[in-house]
Amino acid sequence: MKQVMPWTMALCLVLAFGGCAPARHPLVESVAKGCEQEITTYCKEVTPGEGRVLACLYAHEDKLSGQCEYALYDAQPSSSGRLPP
Repeated sequence: MKQVMPWTMALCLVLAFGGCAPARHPLVESVAKGCEQEITTYCKEVTPGEGRVLACLYAHEDKLSGQCEYALYDAQPSSSGRLPP
């Protein structure tokens, strides 16, 4: 069984901050690149922002590639609970 909740909360925070500034956070870019195929295939009709793309990925979690899963895992905050700069 896949562990979805840890990266779900982490990515939700990351995606929430992605719309705050013209330049996207590096973690958002990393997930967007790592999950590009899944976003194109399953989430192309989703309007980005407010965690909607994350919700779409969560809805298709059983179809995510290893690359996408790793990108989501890698976007988790460290054990200190802080996002990297």
